[in-house]
Amino acid sequence: MNFLAVGPHCWGRGKSREEAVSNAKREWPRSFVKVKRPSDKHFSIYSSEGEFTVRQEDGRWHSPSEVTKLQTSTLATED
Repeated sequence: MNFLAVGPHCWGRGKSREEAVSNAKREWPRSFVKVKRPSDKHFSIYSSEGEFTVRQEDGRWHSPSEVTKLQTSTLATED
């Protein structure tokens, strides 16, 4: 199982939910004034049997297999 955590202007992949969130936290924008200490709830979480691919230029992502959305970020303005 593979996981993807998506936050404001950041993302992280991992083999576990915790790893994906940890990787996304490393990229958290320091200038994001709403949240200074990001936690799990600040990320939308997706899972897939296939590995996620994310384009660096615009953050668009896809997976070769079905994707399940596990959580919507508390910061999300739209789904």
